[in-house]
Parts: sequence; structure tokens; C-alpha cells
Amino acid sequence: LTEVVRARRASGRRARSPRVEHGAMEPSLVVGCLWFVVIGFMFFAQHHVCDAYFVPAINVFVEKMRKSPYKCAQRWGEEAVAGATICALGCNGPELFTNLISLYTGSDAGIGVVVGSEIFNLLIIVGCAVMAAPTLPLQIERVPFARDVLFYALSICL
Repeated sequence: LTEVVRARRASGRRARSPRVEHGAMEPSLVVGCLWFVVIGFMFFAQHHVCDAYFVPAINVFVEKMRKSPYKCAQRWGEEAVAGATICALGCNGPELFTNLISLYTGSDAGIGVVVGSEIFNLLIIVGCAVMAAPTLPLQIERVPFARDVLFYALSICL
């Protein structure tokens, strides 16, 4: 196929793409419904795994850190800290490994994952948090906001 394309380019004619049958890519209601059922099952499975294994594991971790004799480890015993760090690692673990795999295979998928994730985090999560806030306008602390903006800007520059 590449020799045909090179020969056509050398002769000045445009290379044509192979013919694709039009009936092969038509949307199907049955296939769409099957995908809907499969995606719903995956959400249920993720809920079950998180409810049965992930949350109890975080609770055990928090209790062990609270009882630690070290002050720095006791900070991990706070539920807010554990929820913000360990849950974030658990939720974003697949994204991390996708980026690592794409880094070592030379794929551009890692850039798309990072950009897509950042857009989702900025638009959907922040927007829903503001909508769920009990009082408006939402008051935020300056130091965590400045820290997050700094690291987000750094991730964009990299």
C-alpha cells in the first residue's frame, strides 16, 4: 500500500484512501443499549469495590495513624487529609499508570489524559462544589488556593 501511495505522489495524483463501506459504521440502537448496560454495570462494580474494600482500608489507615507516636504521622489520621490524599490517589491511580505506560511507549495519550483530566477537574468538580455550597459566594482560603494555582500553572508549563 505504501508503494502505491508513493507512486501516486510521484506522478502528481492524489492518493485515495481505501474504500470504506458506509453500512459498517451506522449507529445501532441495540449496540447503544448494550453499551449503556455495560457502563452501568461497571459503575455498580466500582461502587461495590470502593464500598467493600477501599473505604474500610482508608478507615483502618486513619485509625493507625491517629494512634501513631509521631506527630507527622498523626496528621494523616485526620479524615480530611486522608480523604483528600488517599482517595485522590485511589481515584487517579489508573490515570497515573496510563501516563507512565504512554511515557515509556512513546504515545501521545498521556498528554490527552492530563489535559482532559484537568479540564474535567476545573469545570465539573469545581462547578459542582460551588453549586453544592451551603452559602454563596463561596469563601475560599487564600493559601490553599494560591498553592493549587501555582502547581496547576507549573503542570501546564511542564
